[in-house]
Amino acid sequence: MIPELLCFLLGVHLSVMLVASCYRMIDLWYRIGDFIFRILARIVVITALNAIFILSFQGDFKIALISGQLFFLAFHIGFFWFGRVLVTLLTRFKSF
Repeated sequence: MIPELLCFLLGVHLSVMLVASCYRMIDLWYRIGDFIFRILARIVVITALNAIFILSFQGDFKIALISGQLFFLAFHIGFFWFGRVLVTLLTRFKSF
């Protein structure tokens, strides 16, 4: 039970790192020429590490790792969508 939980958390962590690296490209857009190779290298390393883990794990460990990644993806998209809806509702009702 504990090793599967650790694999789940590893999947969440890898997804967080990958999303943060992608957002870093947007955050540093004003100086993208100075940082593009570092950002792309980090994205490639995280993706390769993720592929190594997925290919080397078997059974419940692989399922836990992928479940962690899918959980974070659903959480991130859901949180972004919920935030957009909340901001829209607050601005709409603020005008009354």
